[in-house]
Amino acid sequence: MVAPALAVLAAVSGVLMLWQWLAALRFPLNARVPTPSELPSVSILKPVKGVDPGAEEALASWMKQEYPGRYELIFGVESESDPAAAEIRGLIEAYPNVRAKLCVCPELLGYNRKVSNLIQMAREATGDLMVISDADVIASSDLVSQMACHLLDPEIGLAHCLYRIADPATPATRWEAFVVNADFWSQVLQNRTLGPLQYALGAAMAVRATDLKALGGFEAFANDLADDHRLGRLIVALGKRTELCPVIVDCHCARLGWLAAWRHQLRWAVTIRVCQPFPHFLSILANGTFWPLLWIAFTAQASTIGLGSLLMAHRILQGLWLEAHFTGNRMDWRRWWLPLLKDLAQVALWATALTKRHVVWRGHRFRVKRNGRLVPI
Repeated sequence: MVAPALAVLAAVSGVLMLWQWLAALRFPLNARVPTPSELPSVSILKPVKGVDPGAEEALASWMKQEYPGRYELIFGVESESDPAAAEIRGLIEAYPNVRAKLCVCPELLGYNRKVSNLIQMAREATGDLMVISDADVIASSDLVSQMACHLLDPEIGLAHCLYRIADPATPATRWEAFVVNADFWSQVLQNRTLGPLQYALGAAMAVRATDLKALGGFEAFANDLADDHRLGRLIVALGKRTELCPVIVDCHCARLGWLAAWRHQLRWAVTIRVCQPFPHFLSILANGTFWPLLWIAFTAQASTIGLGSLLMAHRILQGLWLEAHFTGNRMDWRRWWLPLLKDLAQVALWATALTKRHVVWRGHRFRVKRNGRLVPI
């Protein structure tokens, strides 16, 4: 009975890979909508910690927004001693025509330090819309206006963006980049074919200030591991929906070794398992390398080897094409092994995340409760 079961699982993984591919093909990446001459005022909140490679380019991209309305930038750091503070002050001086300020956030108002900063930054915000973005995100000059256009629809409560890793510089970050640039975005779109997304992607999000206030402000998820996921859930609970803006944002990637990259991916896997336990459990079915390889190893028959190899070839083609399509590059056949490596590593991450109850985040250890809340260790 094992061989037929493995054959079915291998076939299911192939079908799910094809579904993921088709969902990505149908989405209008980087499509724009017409921008009206006036849009609501916007407060862009950028919590920052430390100076990572590419930080200056990323932060400067938000100073160059071509927005047909009033917008302000609020950068937040935990203390004046943070090296990012001096860089931000220099950036503010370099763009005197942009309404921007640095907010020092000394209070610890939750175990999620990013959200703790956002609570204090929001006190300074005056915009009708709130745009929240991570420090390493590079924005196109029309990103804020495109996101704001989605919120002109009263039924949409949150606009968010797909993101890609722009500059992987080590083998370990190249693996991480493939996870994001090939599989993550297409899996999000695959999920979207089943209905409106019930969560948000945190690289860049836009919400109305009134909606944020109605759900309890940033304080409502100050102790959550996945603040973006929680915010999306709360917006849906208000009776509104989240909407993907087709404009992609780029994220800088730090130069990580294999151990640091593994820990980062494991924290991500634990986050997904906590936020979506059943989908995470079923996600192993979509592993287009593991099941065909297991089927081949168990049966060792010529027909099985042929069909299993065909399924893995499909996975290689699918993965390389998705990454090339998302990044705007040509397919690099020299990296044919990368989808296979990613899938096998994903099995280990999936299994470890099933039982892991703690994460390390910015040097702090936390236990993660079933509801996604953080408890310091």
